[in-house]
Amino acid sequence: MQPGTRTAFLFPGNDIDCKEMLKKTSAEEPFRENFRKVNELARRLNLTESNADKSNTNKSNADYSNADNSNTDNSNADNSNADNVDGNFGPAGPELYNQMLTYAICCSICDLYKKQNIFPAMVSGYSLGIYSSLYAAEVFSFETGLSIIGEVFHLVRQFYESSGRRIMMGAIIGLTEQEIRDLLFKKVSGSLEIACLNGRRSFVIVGESRAIKDGLDLAQRLGAMRAVRINTEFGYHTSLLKESSEKLYAFLDHCTICEPQCKILSPRDLSLVSKSAIPCEIVKSLYSPVHWESLVNAMINIYDIREGYEVGPGESLAKMARYINQNFKVYPVYTVGSGLEL
Repeated sequence: MQPGTRTAFLFPGNDIDCKEMLKKTSAEEPFRENFRKVNELARRLNLTESNADKSNTNKSNADYSNADNSNTDNSNADNSNADNVDGNFGPAGPELYNQMLTYAICCSICDLYKKQNIFPAMVSGYSLGIYSSLYAAEVFSFETGLSIIGEVFHLVRQFYESSGRRIMMGAIIGLTEQEIRDLLFKKVSGSLEIACLNGRRSFVIVGESRAIKDGLDLAQRLGAMRAVRINTEFGYHTSLLKESSEKLYAFLDHCTICEPQCKILSPRDLSLVSKSAIPCEIVKSLYSPVHWESLVNAMINIYDIREGYEVGPGESLAKMARYINQNFKVYPVYTVGSGLEL
């Protein structure tokens, strides 16, 4: 980071491989402490990888309500598996477990940066990165964010199971938004929406599973450089999930929300998110598209922020930034030995 430069912390979503990051950071604090908390909740919900084939995450009485105030540091708690973060946890496990692990990694890297006196002027999160971005802004505790992730996953799964709809996601690179809407959406049978606008020719679509498959096949025939399914259990950022709003608002009413300690930029509508607007931002992010290209340009052109840290595993946001605006530099996290290299 250049001296005196205003910088942003940017948090990736969930469709990333965190196994390598876990291997390199599992021996370090604050990683171990946060992983203990994740595994404490994971054992309560039967989410550990050894039980992945019989996971009961869809049961109607799944209990996330105590995660906000649970004493996960209790020395009498069963932490026999809490230190087992040697790379055995990751994409092979249940999706909710992966979401919680990614959140733990992002929050832990954020804590390490702050311990080295690197603080953001602004934060934002791509898709499910919203929760770690709010943690970075000190809006809520680590445990509160964990509980919200669990509740959102439960509500989304509950909605899809009750509606009988199978909604999936896919990525398309090489077509413009107009081409996707005019040449693809209008010719594919079934509901399709744009979930994420990542660049002039980079998009994520969401819709019924058959429509996604047909849409990706058609995109390739139309000349897309890449058209692939995204490996998620179900789709996010679809207007269908608006039906879950009331239940999520009710859950958030019981969460402790604090005044943000830095600016929070919404990838949904590019607004600055105040304390009172945080529950609304969490709920609307569930069923609204992500405008990531516009967000990167807004950071430069409106807020004069030209550098950012990708606070999480991988470097997907850093790669996207290079294609969006070369005046905005995003630094991914590199791990060397037992520490983080900035």
